[in-house]
Amino acid sequence: MEDQYAIHYECNQETGEFMYVYLGIFDGHGGADAAKFTKANLHKNVTENILFWSDDPKDVQQSIREGFLKTHEDMWKVIGK
Repeated sequence: MEDQYAIHYECNQETGEFMYVYLGIFDGHGGADAAKFTKANLHKNVTENILFWSDDPKDVQQSIREGFLKTHEDMWKVIGK
């Protein structure tokens, strides 16, 4: 099976409320290595972007787009050879 999945969440330390929930399903149609690479890197590439932590939904959407693009570009550097 080439598919991968990831679940991650963060809660506010003071209130216990969810700050965000990350659910990823990575189809291995690009091969098992592509699914594994995306599982290992997409979450980090999205949440490390300062825009992800904005109160503006458009900023958050932009951070998600940029995280996907960075993951895609990085993947081709590593497994696209």
